Amino acid sequence: NASYPAVIYPIKPEHISRFFSGKSVFVKFLQGESTRLIPGSKLVLYKSRSEQTVVGDANITKIEFIEILDQNNTSSVDEYIYLEKVD
Repeated sequence: NASYPAVIYPIKPEHISRFFSGKSVFVKFLQGESTRLIPGSKLVLYKSRSEQTVVGDANITKIEFIEILDQNNTSSVDEYIYLEKVD
């Protein structure tokens, strides 16, 4: 069961500036989907829509699986920048 050395993730152009502020980043994957990522894997961000340009990359330092029971109380993950809001 090999791990992936990198994952490419699209971000909307209007969200790009938020990713270079030095905060942790929360990436939502489909429930039950194996990411096969490990600490040390690379996260490559590209601007989605018409340009489709790579805008940055990062080393994955930690992978956590979290569950938010109350969508109105997300205090446990408020410090993160969201690639996709938890629904």
